[in-house]
Amino acid sequence: MSITRTLNAYLDHERVHYYDVLPHPEAFRAVEIGHTLETPEKEMAKVVIVKVDKRGLPVYVDQSLTEYEEIVFQTGTHSDSIRMRYWDFAALVFPVVTGFHRSPTEVW
Repeated sequence: MSITRTLNAYLDHERVHYYDVLPHPEAFRAVEIGHTLETPEKEMAKVVIVKVDKRGLPVYVDQSLTEYEEIVFQTGTHSDSIRMRYWDFAALVFPVVTGFHRSPTEVW
């Protein structure tokens, strides 16, 4: 079963009714996907998956994403993304919310 079908089945099982699967041309960067889908970059969640000793680590989310009604993120492929309400996402994965994002002026 493809990752998108698996994710669809999971979201349906968890009764998440408001999400869209967004197919797009193959892309590897969140900014490219956002541009293709006409989604503001600030609403794109960059997915990074890390495993340690065959187990997934906690899900971390930048605090800025909690301010948006919807977020968009890749499904595990380079040609599909999901748009869903942030609070549905949070209810599924119970993310640790922290600050990762800094504007370029803060870096210098």
